[in-house]
Amino acid sequence: MSLCLGPRNLVRAPFLRYASRHRAAFSCSMATTTARVGVVQMTSTNDLDANYSTCSRLVKEAAAAGVKLLCFPENFSFVSAKDGDSLKIAEPLDGPIMQRYCSLARFDVDVPGNMVYKESNFTAAGDKIAVEDSPVGRLGLTVCYDLRFPELYQLLRFQHQAQVLLVPSAFTKVTGEAHWEILLRARAIETQCYVIAAAQAGRHNEKRESYGDSLIIDPWGTIIARLPHRLSTGIAVADIDLSRIDSVRTRMPISEHRRFSSCWKSSCI
Repeated sequence: MSLCLGPRNLVRAPFLRYASRHRAAFSCSMATTTARVGVVQMTSTNDLDANYSTCSRLVKEAAAAGVKLLCFPENFSFVSAKDGDSLKIAEPLDGPIMQRYCSLARFDVDVPGNMVYKESNFTAAGDKIAVEDSPVGRLGLTVCYDLRFPELYQLLRFQHQAQVLLVPSAFTKVTGEAHWEILLRARAIETQCYVIAAAQAGRHNEKRESYGDSLIIDPWGTIIARLPHRLSTGIAVADIDLSRIDSVRTRMPISEHRRFSSCWKSSCI
């Protein structure tokens, strides 16, 4: 089984070594027609040991279910209770990684009725799009706030041939209630890709609460896996079928009908 670890996280040696042992199979194997994938939902805190204990349990559960790719949410290993704590306990990656991707957008937002978020105070924005071939298809890597920028997903589909879009996230309760599911389904529909969205869920500390509702969505926009409860800790499992992607794209050939990018450039609309 391959692990897809959420971005902007600390990766401790045991998990890194586990991922390293499987890296060759993950990065070199050609995708099969069908593969079982899993999406994690959890409530991370500022207790590293507790977070990794939860991760270990969920990895074992996924392996027993036959999962080949398990996706963790953003900040799976640590959610700070105080500003600056993440930087204080940060550790270097001491082994190989499949691909490095940093969210292209910073969540610098005053959420109505909630709190002010300023990601740019402690994380730097990425500067390039990232894709990776895997046994479950060609992965398009995105993070949380990226979800609000459809042009990124258009590039992943039409310029980088993505088949499966990953969206590890920690959506706020307020924004999640309003937009989480509809944005994810829209990205799946308009790109005709599978979407795997691992989510943080519940209250992390006195100041921060995440919406939850981890989802796996097919290229037609149908939700094919979610946990029984929006805030529970666990995994949801589904089988990805690459022939389903081909079928949807053949019957609704939007790649052949796209004219808008060239129109924008030539000012024809």
